[in-house]
Amino acid sequence: MDKAMLRYIILLLSFFPAIVVGQWTSQGSIQLVPKKIQMIDSLVGFISTSQGLIKTDSSWVNFTWCSNNETVNSFQALNESTIVKGSLDRDSLKPVYSETFRGCRSWQHTVGDDNIAFNAVKFKGDTVITNLDAKKLIKSDDFGWYWDTLTLSTKSGVVYGIHFTTNKTLLVTKSLFGIPMRQLFRSTDNGRNWNQVSTPAFQGVIELFVTESKKVIWAVGQNGQVSKSEDLGKTWNTIAFPANVDLVNLHFVNDSVGYVCGGNTITADSGRVYRTRNGGKSWEHITPPTKSFITGIFFVNDSVGFATAHDGRVFKTTNGGGPATRDTLWPNAVEDKAVELAKHEIKLFPNPSHGKLKVTWNFQTPRNGMVVLLDSRGRIIARSPMGSKQNLELAQEHLNAGLYFVSVPTPEGREVLRWVKK
Repeated sequence: MDKAMLRYIILLLSFFPAIVVGQWTSQGSIQLVPKKIQMIDSLVGFISTSQGLIKTDSSWVNFTWCSNNETVNSFQALNESTIVKGSLDRDSLKPVYSETFRGCRSWQHTVGDDNIAFNAVKFKGDTVITNLDAKKLIKSDDFGWYWDTLTLSTKSGVVYGIHFTTNKTLLVTKSLFGIPMRQLFRSTDNGRNWNQVSTPAFQGVIELFVTESKKVIWAVGQNGQVSKSEDLGKTWNTIAFPANVDLVNLHFVNDSVGYVCGGNTITADSGRVYRTRNGGKSWEHITPPTKSFITGIFFVNDSVGFATAHDGRVFKTTNGGGPATRDTLWPNAVEDKAVELAKHEIKLFPNPSHGKLKVTWNFQTPRNGMVVLLDSRGRIIARSPMGSKQNLELAQEHLNAGLYFVSVPTPEGREVLRWVKK
């Protein structure tokens, strides 16, 4: 395509306002079963697999290997450069703790003796915690230079998750040998002493998520198990969930807005994603277009999110998962008022433009609604109150030329439009 034709197409597009329809898009496939996904922004992220750690710089359109020949059991990335992980070397069958400050280019490794060592790893600031064996944890306050040993439990078992809440309160999920369900252990003195939390609301739990405010902790598990704690994990309440599906992962944007995913763990199908906007009082079905089990979910903000499927595909949404739809497997999974697809329309024009653009919508303006402008990596640049009218003019002449996103709140959630700054 020559430059004249390209300019013509861009000019032609400027006469047509962008209209967004809620949906997930398939970004591609990693050709392996994804275990955990973490995004740094809307472009850069990591996925752990049974063959190594994978990295993308293009929202999973393309990817490269960050490590290989290992089963990555747990990892956490602060940014593109600082990463920790616990894995099992596929040649030696030895557990390995690894850390890097140079991204995927160089790793420092520590080999463990116990075959279940380093099954879970977590850091906050300079503090890193991982499991040493079936009963002990090790903790470093200088990012791995010196380690202290912490006795978690006199009962042997496999540690699956480590979670920071406040500076002193820690939570650990552990499957005790001889007991199939995972147990919860809690420390309020930075890991020196631990108590097992016994509560019916925690039966069958698989994964925890601590919200950014640290005020609310969510848990999901087998047979539609959803639990919530508002006192740093001391007590838990069972949250009503409309589907008898195994939930294996979750991600909350804030204390009230979050996403859970899973499916049938036996057949690896019947994949499902559900969303709540009101702290679990109701749930909406927003599954990507696949029947495969949904293994992971991660949202960069309240609009841009990613879901991984058992068949290796990675899906992306730019409007919080889109409007809710009827769940054909679990017909009661969506409130009646959420079944209908959105009938609203949002327009952004001219597009492309030199900085001045107008946003219009045909629905009732949400109370305290805020239009948010984001850059290509999902970082917030500006916020503008919607006001009482159904239109808003933005002046962003100072921005560099490139791709941006305009996030608009609607009665069904946020819609995101692409805008090109000339």
